Amino acid sequence: MGNCNFKLLENSIPLEKKYCTHEGEDEKITKIQVACFTGDFDTIIDLLPQLCETVVARNRDDLVQLAYRSGDCNIVRLIREYQNSFWKDNQLQGDYENANPQTSVDRADIATYMRFISTAPFFIRPLIRLTIEQQCLNHFDQIVELTIQNRGDTSCTDLIDLWATFRRKICIKSLLRIYTLAQPPMSTIIQNKSSGYATLVYVNLHNIECRQRAFNGISYRGEFISVKDLVTYSGAKGKEALVEIKNFYSTSKLEDVALSFGGYSDENNYKFPALYVFDFRGEACSTAIDLVKEPVISKFPDEEEVLLLPYTMFRVVDVHKAGYTDNYGCNRWIINLKNIIVPKRNFMSFIWERTDLKNKPEIFCTLN
Repeated sequence: MGNCNFKLLENSIPLEKKYCTHEGEDEKITKIQVACFTGDFDTIIDLLPQLCETVVARNRDDLVQLAYRSGDCNIVRLIREYQNSFWKDNQLQGDYENANPQTSVDRADIATYMRFISTAPFFIRPLIRLTIEQQCLNHFDQIVELTIQNRGDTSCTDLIDLWATFRRKICIKSLLRIYTLAQPPMSTIIQNKSSGYATLVYVNLHNIECRQRAFNGISYRGEFISVKDLVTYSGAKGKEALVEIKNFYSTSKLEDVALSFGGYSDENNYKFPALYVFDFRGEACSTAIDLVKEPVISKFPDEEEVLLLPYTMFRVVDVHKAGYTDNYGCNRWIINLKNIIVPKRNFMSFIWERTDLKNKPEIFCTLN
């Protein structure tokens, strides 16, 4: 699945920053010790975020040894990596963190800002294009040029043609098709620097082509999930807190296709095999784009791809272990997510939020 800001969760869930009082920590550590020994992953997930970093660090070695005795490698990895400065400093899992917690839709500033960009009335769009679009075009131009330099013209023929078509005709199909290219692997290239590209897609979501592709149904994604993301989703389960994805996600209407990704787990890779189940039933979601609806955009139509845009927002319905080993050797975490539609904002909100977001380091570089 396709790639945001993660200072949260280093202290606790819920998401507001809280200062540790060490209240009840001995009792919690005792419960975690028992859970490590008995393989009770749910209890560990529930209690770990309630402890401050120093308490976790002080007890980590003992907890890891107990987890080893239980024979549960998932618990070993969770305890070893959670709030561990070694893993953080070496960024062993940074590329896999894709869950950004939000306390409510109203506080999801970037998501609501992008929502306004995509739904702005026609008389506002020239202002948006004047203030945002050209910067995004220049930003993605640089990515295209660098990709051509690194990969060569021969490997980038489709990329060159599609980008030229979009620049000439503002053809949203060409822009979206770029993401599906296998040669060069644009989904990987875009994930690491998606700001300009993502904003260009949002700017053009009002296009009739995109509106007709808004997805209504269930899609799936198989991948490896980081410890932080797993704790984020588990901590938000059944609560009012929401989770927004930070990057593009390629999902499929077919569960079997999704299961073919993130399989064959390596016990030493510090990631968990997972299957995401995204529920878009009810109101069609404009930021979940059906790439196989006629005319087909995807280069691989058999995969039945639904592309999720950054800042698509969800409520966590459930997080649980599948309880069986699939054909790819995985007993996966199943993460059930229900889409939450971000409310529209008025023009003054657009002006206010643009000014405010410029001061936030996690917002797209194109806004500065």
